[in-house]
Amino acid sequence: MKKISVKKFAQALYEETKDLDKKQIMIRIENLLNYLVRNKNLRIADEVVAAFDTYSKKQERILDVELFSAKALDSAAKENLAKKLKIENKVKKINFIEQIDTSLLGGLIIKIGNTIYDDSIKTRLDLLQTKFKS
Repeated sequence: MKKISVKKFAQALYEETKDLDKKQIMIRIENLLNYLVRNKNLRIADEVVAAFDTYSKKQERILDVELFSAKALDSAAKENLAKKLKIENKVKKINFIEQIDTSLLGGLIIKIGNTIYDDSIKTRLDLLQTKFKS
């Protein structure tokens, strides 16, 4: 029997559930779990869920953005940032994951996947300090 990859499970689950209501989605997920149990493959369930999350967000053009700031941003600032990020990344929706880090002093650090945009005051001061030491 040919093994099915985690990515293929995630893609199949997305295609099976994308147009269904919650009750039907739960049935499909239960069927997948039963399949994994029958085939002694339940250990990959967490990987399938993670791959499903990644794949479904890509298909629906949703972007997770980690946002680090010294204090919480107001809704207008987040909306403005979301508009810019939607255009730059060609997505429909931005999902902000916000974290407060008072050590930043001000400004923002934005993390999208493996890319980090650091416009914090702390980093600017560190760069100035390094420049004056040289």
